[in-house]
Amino acid sequence: MKTTAEWHYLVRVRGSLMICGGLIMMGLLTCTGCASGTSTCVGVAAGGHYFQYQGKPILLVNSDHHYGAVIDSQFDYVTYLKYLGSQGMNVTRIYPGAMFEPDGAFYDENPLGPAAGHQILPWAQTTQKGASAQLGGCKYDLDRWNEAYFVRLRDFVAKAKDNGVIVDVTFFNGMYEDRWPNMAMYPTNNIQGVGKCSWKDVQADPAAGADLLYRQKEYVKEITRRLNDFDNVIYEIGDEPWGPADGKWLLGLIDAFMSVDGTSSYPRKHLLGQTVGKALGGEVANNNANALVGDPRINWFPSEYVCPTLYCLDHFTDYNKPILCIESAYWPGGYAGDNSLKVHAVRIEEWEQIAGGAAGHITLNADFTRSHPAAEPPCQFKDGDLTRTKLIPQKRLLKAFIYSFDFTKMTKNTSFSVTPSDATRSVRGIADKGHQYALYLHHSTLPNKDWCSAYVVKPGNYQDTVTLNDVPAGNYRAEWVSPETGAILQTQTIKQTAPDNVTLRSPVYAVDIALRMCQ
Repeated sequence: MKTTAEWHYLVRVRGSLMICGGLIMMGLLTCTGCASGTSTCVGVAAGGHYFQYQGKPILLVNSDHHYGAVIDSQFDYVTYLKYLGSQGMNVTRIYPGAMFEPDGAFYDENPLGPAAGHQILPWAQTTQKGASAQLGGCKYDLDRWNEAYFVRLRDFVAKAKDNGVIVDVTFFNGMYEDRWPNMAMYPTNNIQGVGKCSWKDVQADPAAGADLLYRQKEYVKEITRRLNDFDNVIYEIGDEPWGPADGKWLLGLIDAFMSVDGTSSYPRKHLLGQTVGKALGGEVANNNANALVGDPRINWFPSEYVCPTLYCLDHFTDYNKPILCIESAYWPGGYAGDNSLKVHAVRIEEWEQIAGGAAGHITLNADFTRSHPAAEPPCQFKDGDLTRTKLIPQKRLLKAFIYSFDFTKMTKNTSFSVTPSDATRSVRGIADKGHQYALYLHHSTLPNKDWCSAYVVKPGNYQDTVTLNDVPAGNYRAEWVSPETGAILQTQTIKQTAPDNVTLRSPVYAVDIALRMCQ
């Protein structure tokens, strides 16, 4: 449901909706992610920078659980998905079983860390004794599928569709030392004895572990088969992948996916992504997928945290593939300051990225637990009800702002300047030059410039002068908008008789402000 403030905001911008692109969603679209005859599935909109679903452009936003909704048998995903749909949140992410976390990792009742024996995995459980207490002390048969798991997986995706939610299925994550001994593919946890390697070598040269790679490929293929008939699914091969810099492991898994998806037996063609963004010294996450940025089989770019995503926007926009921040720092523990500053920091990163051309943003949220699948209070971090009263409402305001444009025609814009000089200020913009402009300004700092997960907010009394360069002739309406409340703070009409710069003075603001200017 929309709050009163949100309804008022939508009413206020109605005129701008007409100015900024006629009837929203009516632009010419292409469907590069769907096979012929299946044009309702998630695809890439015309221009290449945004997703579309059921023939309409869509901005993907959510404050998300920690990816274990399917594999944690105690997690009530029906309640979770119903809540997302009721709030206009339209994407969620799942890890389907190749990697999960120890019970209680990061926070109590983390759904990606199921309680001992409560994992539900793609492979059949046997009566043979295994070494992992977390797996319930039983071995798995990697050559037989667990039909109960696939019933749950398919029901999850079906319930997501019923609630207007896109499901990002992420097959793998970089393995870690405390995870590997509890995985089904670890040699003491499966009857085949597969996985006789260190945790660092799980994603190493495929020639070093052919039996493991074979089961990994079969896992990718089977999940792809079982979900092919759904139109609300997108895929990632490997989040935070470790391994050789040439990406051989990833290439093998991409081949496995492509051998099923979009074939004559499984005709729906779904989007496939691979994590990108500068991290740990490499241009692509963890320095092992550089060759995949231009791979035509990769349809979209997942990235995570602040610096890697901004790097991705700065360097990979011209590939014309949607860029989606699939993971932020943990809410609330990953953010600095008191609760009000943390709320501002969450808003800053999602607005900055989307106003810089990203196709969406997912905030990783520890308020979603087994006991609280809809982040209902009392929350374990004693942050009140901030997920429901602050984080998700401000995401809806961001959607409303972007949907006030014909946004599929917009792309990254750097043709502007801002004064006075201020080391705490950052600015991002998108534009369909001569027609519609969006700009976002905020004040904060980052703990470092290489791998930084969250902003430290610097409130104050700020007022800026923005100059948009080389604006074509025309009549424009400029509106300064509060990202926190959706209120239009100031308006101005510009009559541009010839191509020239346009200079605008913002109202005073405390943390952040947005500009919308349209003919």
